[in-house]
Amino acid sequence: MKILYFNYMTTSFASILRSLEYGKAIADQGHDVTLCYLNKYFRPPAFYFDLMDSYRSDNFHIYHAPRPALPVGNTNVTPVPKAAMGKVVDGRPTLKGLYRQILGSLRYVPEELKWIDKIRPDVLLVRPDHVLSFMVTSWSRRLPLVLECDGPVEELDYYWGLDSRWVQPMDTWRARRAQALLYISEPCRDLWLKKNIPAEKMFYTPNGAHPDTFKPLEPHARQALREKYGLVGSKVIGFSGNLRSWHGIDLLIAAALPFMEKDPEVKILFIGSVDDPKFLASQNVPEQIRKRQFVFTGPLPYPRMGEHIDLADFMVIPYPHNDFFYFSPMKLFEAMCLGKLIVAPRLGQIEELLGDLASPLLYDAREAGALAKCLDLALRRVSSAPEGTMLGADARARIEASHTWAHRGRMVADACEYAIQQNARQSGRK
Repeated sequence: MKILYFNYMTTSFASILRSLEYGKAIADQGHDVTLCYLNKYFRPPAFYFDLMDSYRSDNFHIYHAPRPALPVGNTNVTPVPKAAMGKVVDGRPTLKGLYRQILGSLRYVPEELKWIDKIRPDVLLVRPDHVLSFMVTSWSRRLPLVLECDGPVEELDYYWGLDSRWVQPMDTWRARRAQALLYISEPCRDLWLKKNIPAEKMFYTPNGAHPDTFKPLEPHARQALREKYGLVGSKVIGFSGNLRSWHGIDLLIAAALPFMEKDPEVKILFIGSVDDPKFLASQNVPEQIRKRQFVFTGPLPYPRMGEHIDLADFMVIPYPHNDFFYFSPMKLFEAMCLGKLIVAPRLGQIEELLGDLASPLLYDAREAGALAKCLDLALRRVSSAPEGTMLGADARARIEASHTWAHRGRMVADACEYAIQQNARQSGRK
């Protein structure tokens, strides 16, 4: 099977990484995959270009805009792109801006047609976002179409205060015209079902992880890295990902502060970029604690995230309560893959993956003090466990059994094969 894969994003890391992982996983099965990051303002973190190079193979081909020049010695910056079509505006989007991007995306049509005529794929796989061009190109070449759907359009209502009714018709029309859809969570599937999208054309593909990359360090390596960050002898609470307010970092700090004031060896390790340093400073944390017990790794190449997650004694995923929790948190799969004890709210896919396991400490995010109680239990469990114990071994086993990127690749390949079959049947009827 020959697959042509379009992605239109610029800097959204999870969005571009998922496409890369899907593409590699499909290619690893023996299919021929060409992944095109079509936006000329494609500007991922610098290390991502090396990651793409390491993933290329005889049957996995990757195209992207030329790599930008970087300052000497700077290996992990993300150059700020200009406003570009196909990318939701940074900050607060507007309906006018979304319409402009949707219509502007038609400029991709000539380039897409060139790629289709060059590759002659059996199926077109697309991450749609606010783009229409692929609808034109797939129709003009009678290609079966698979959509890699991430967040539902209804997130405009919940998170941006925009009325999604003005873009739902386009979103639903694309889904109905496609032969198959990938969805990341059950809430997303339920929304598609309400729009009369047949269940048989939907394929479940949440995020995943690589057990061979996200694995515990050897004891001596872990000790050395803990020494680097001043964590030897400490009880380390881990948080990974960017520090945006809707990820609940303020809730974690407030719940952890009493433990940090009582015990100076209780520390929070912030793994990854600090998108908003001022937000951390606004949490009314005493300066001494901020300096001694807040530890920052800074930006990290993605392949090195795992070894830093392993420095934590347990990981916290402190999302606030949300009636519309459709997310598939990449940090959840990574923490599970490291075999970490996980503290998290009973929300959506978090509860789906962890709810029946013995190790996680789950709580009701609506209950005052619930996170603090779980932190207390986690700290006690860490203190009483023999050194080197993998407290979340059952979580890692679940990843290995059914939630690796290889598992996702098989499901995406199934969706592509289904789309080809459906397209053939529809063409036959015509």
